[in-house]
Amino acid sequence: MAAGTNRQIEAAVNGTVNAARGTMIFSLTALQGIIEFVIDMYRSIFLCFLELVIRGGLAIIIGALTEITDFIQSTINGLKSSIQSDIQSANNAIASAVNAINSVTRIINVNLDVPQFSIPALSGLDNIRIPTDLQDGLTKLNSTLPTLDQLRDTVDKM
Repeated sequence: MAAGTNRQIEAAVNGTVNAARGTMIFSLTALQGIIEFVIDMYRSIFLCFLELVIRGGLAIIIGALTEITDFIQSTINGLKSSIQSDIQSANNAIASAVNAINSVTRIINVNLDVPQFSIPALSGLDNIRIPTDLQDGLTKLNSTLPTLDQLRDTVDKM
């Protein structure tokens, strides 16, 4: 009877130790999964932040260059129309002054001719273009950068 009791106690102890070992292995496996999840989460956040900084910075620079180019073009066009209207105003003022003088000098039969300043076409200002090499280069760089999924796949392969 003592031998049977000893075998049962031995079996119970071995079963308990095996169950504890299984529980420890399961706990370590779960802990490994949690640690891998946290590491993957931090890595994904870092990759997302990195993409935000790089692509966002490039987008801001490209947008600024576009705005600067548009501003310069509109300023040049405004300058062109301003020059043309100023010359037209000067011609009108001269014509008015000469007409006033002619109305006075008509008494003595003197007639002055109105000089006209020709209004330049200023088409040369239309041909001014800001080089877009830098903007095109940045756009090309932005399109060649790997996406977040490509970065994640590359990091996962390491």
